[in-house]
Amino acid sequence: MTDTTSMPDPTTASALPDSAASQPNVEPAAPSLDAPAPAQPTEVTPPAEPEPTPEPAPPAKPLLTVVQAARRAKQQLQEITGLEVATVSAMEEYEGGWRAYVNLVELRRVPTTSDVLATYEAVLDAQGELETYKRLRRFLRGQVND
Repeated sequence: MTDTTSMPDPTTASALPDSAASQPNVEPAAPSLDAPAPAQPTEVTPPAEPEPTPEPAPPAKPLLTVVQAARRAKQQLQEITGLEVATVSAMEEYEGGWRAYVNLVELRRVPTTSDVLATYEAVLDAQGELETYKRLRRFLRGQVND
C-alpha cells in the first residue's frame, strides 16, 4: 500500500522562506481616487511677525523763512482787505506752511492811540500763498490786554 497523503513536491518549492512561500504573490494596491491622501508631514512655520506700522511723515518744511512768510502775509492781507498793516504780532509753522497774526488798522482816529485795530489770522501754504484768513478780534490801539 502506498501512502496517498500529499507531500509537497521538492522540485516546485521556492527558495523563499516558509512564511513568504505560504503567502500569495500580491502587489500592493494603488491608492483609490476616493480615498483620502495619506497625511504628509507638514512644515511648521512660526507665525509671521506683524509688519511695523509706518509712522506718519512729518509735515514738509515751509519753503519760505519766517521773515519771507511775514512779508507775504502782510502784502496779501493788505491787498485783499484794503487796510493798512500796523504790525505782525506772531508767526508759526502750520501744516507745512505758515500761520500769521497780523494787526490791521480798521479805523483811523485822532489821536492815533484811539485807532481801531483788528488782529487777523492768515494761513499761508508752503509757497507763501494765502489760503485762508479771518478776523479774530478788534481793539483800540492804546488798549492794553494781558
